[in-house]
Amino acid sequence: PVATCVVGDNVSTQTSQLASIGQVRIKCPATTTLANRGGAQATDGPTAEVYSEANDGKNVALNTLLAGGTYVQSGADDDLTVSQLPTKAVTVFFLCNKTAGGVGCWIGVEVAAQPPL
Repeated sequence: PVATCVVGDNVSTQTSQLASIGQVRIKCPATTTLANRGGAQATDGPTAEVYSEANDGKNVALNTLLAGGTYVQSGADDDLTVSQLPTKAVTVFFLCNKTAGGVGCWIGVEVAAQPPL
């Protein structure tokens, strides 16, 4: 699946759901670029910078928000890979900045919690 957002007059957040382990492509719209790219190598993926909420002051390393996740570069876009579901649902945010400057929109990926045993 691909997670993206829409740039408009107001800054918007578009959230995608990830109900099971797997991978989501993070794709900013044409007039924007990802503020923080994923890790260049898979080994850098767990510590790549993401956001804990749709606020540019809330940047954190992915592994502090989502254990077992990686965020790595994949050509022009980046991939968020979830290898284990968290104990409670977590939303990871990605910032798309306007090419001309300023916040374009936010991509949220809500990772579902593990089902009870």
